[in-house]
Amino acid sequence: MNKGSSNMSVWVDTKVWTERWVSVENLGSGGQGVVLKARRLDGDGAACVKVLSKQKDVERRARFLREATAYRTCHHELVPALIETNAAHEDDLNYKLFIVTEYVPGLTLTEFIEMNGVLEFADAVRLTSRLLDTLIYLHEQGWVHRDIKPDNIIVRDDNIEFPVLLDFGLCFKDGISPSFVTELNQEVGNRFLRLPELGIGSANKQDVRSDLSFVGAILFFVMTGGIPASLSDGDELMPHQRSVFSSTIARAAGPGAMTLFGWFDHAFNPNVQRRYAGATQMLEALKLALAHSMTEPTDRNQGDLEFVIGHVDRRANQDQAAKAQLCDAAMTAIQSVQNKLAVRFKHAFVTVQSGCSRTPHGVRNMLGFANTHSDQQRFLATFAATIVGGEIVIEVDGAPVYRTEVDKPEYGKDFETMVQQIFTSGVRALIEDPSGQVVTRGFFKSRPCGTLEEVTAKSGLSGKPAFVIVFDDSNATMSKLDHSLGFFMEYQTTKELVDAHFETAIVRASLVRDAAMIPGDDPLETPRWIVTAPDGTVLVSESVYPNPDEGLKRVRDLIRHWADMKQAPLPQG
Repeated sequence: MNKGSSNMSVWVDTKVWTERWVSVENLGSGGQGVVLKARRLDGDGAACVKVLSKQKDVERRARFLREATAYRTCHHELVPALIETNAAHEDDLNYKLFIVTEYVPGLTLTEFIEMNGVLEFADAVRLTSRLLDTLIYLHEQGWVHRDIKPDNIIVRDDNIEFPVLLDFGLCFKDGISPSFVTELNQEVGNRFLRLPELGIGSANKQDVRSDLSFVGAILFFVMTGGIPASLSDGDELMPHQRSVFSSTIARAAGPGAMTLFGWFDHAFNPNVQRRYAGATQMLEALKLALAHSMTEPTDRNQGDLEFVIGHVDRRANQDQAAKAQLCDAAMTAIQSVQNKLAVRFKHAFVTVQSGCSRTPHGVRNMLGFANTHSDQQRFLATFAATIVGGEIVIEVDGAPVYRTEVDKPEYGKDFETMVQQIFTSGVRALIEDPSGQVVTRGFFKSRPCGTLEEVTAKSGLSGKPAFVIVFDDSNATMSKLDHSLGFFMEYQTTKELVDAHFETAIVRASLVRDAAMIPGDDPLETPRWIVTAPDGTVLVSESVYPNPDEGLKRVRDLIRHWADMKQAPLPQG
């Protein structure tokens, strides 16, 4: 295999490639140039000629020299050898820049998988290991490739032991040609896998760990045939976590699945600092996954234990646990302020909480205070602590109110003042208007209106029916709101449907001026459920039935009824 001359003859003083070569076949084109299969004018032997497309672009010419330098300085069996180039004349526009490298016979990895199907796990590891060997060499030489994808890999002679890495057009090495200022405002890389650190505005575009993520994507591709595209989808799932691919990977890796999933956790971590430190470490971890895939535990109990430990030790699960701990700490800080206030209130108002739950991204809890003498008189605020990027974000009733860094959370005086203000304003409202605070109790997904006038106005604007709950505020039990409405609206599905299809309100009977809305024979021992169309037509008027199954059924029936009403033809005449 020709690895290029050791003297300066590779740097030729030729203005146009056609002075020395003749095209045999067009191999395609990319972002940087056109690629041809060619032979010398004065002899036989195939070679690959790449001709720069935008010859007058100064920056592209400089990049082309950098690519030629990469081929010239990298001597590895899986990197094409440089035969000749005129890229040293990049500052002279009279030279039409070209690079000639050895021709590598074989299919691209994309074509190979399309023709032969996905690889068995052992073969996939062999191919990926060879790529990692190449990266170990390149990174030791100071080069970062930055554009590894199936189309830039040729499987030499259809032998998976020889995945040759092509197209160094986006490569980087410190000190080789200038570091372009424009790169800050450009996206580098490819659409096979978009990496956040290679995006517009990122200053970290020269990290070798970007190449490691690309190689992780290659293993993913040859095992599943899928394109990873991004490190995180709309559900914040990494490629190997997506249901359409995870079962395929698990079946292929067998007993090594948990180890392999952990390997992908590192490869696809959006945080560069949490990926493998280098190609050698990544290669050793991949070999371990392969070894585990070929070892079936003889002791089933021991096998189960190893599976569970492997699951717990996965980086993604460790990260998830760490995020949960951070969100729990934020919620603890909120409750600390709540408890301090309870002491200052001399226990005339006691702390209450309701509906603490985990969300996919954090924790949610309803916290507040109740009158010591009547737990029906209480105020609640819905707090949520969520990890967003590199910050912990605190929300109250859906609105962000505080942010702090994940790496160094700060819950000092400003935080305590903010939380204290939320609680004290709620308690003051509880003192001034005890029954008015029922809107804070979390019966609905979004906070409801407190008056008929408000919900009627919103209904008229949105075109959604008004979903109104009326209770007796003169009764100490407040129509048993917690029991009746709490059970009626218990299911999350019911809350989602109501939030999507209605404008909501919880209204005190003392504020209802239209006596016809509440039948005279209804003592309001339980709340009254009234639903009106935007034009005022009453769709429902009945007592709330304290049963979650019935609640969901009634809401679904009502949604269908309202849809039928909207589609009905208008009366004639």
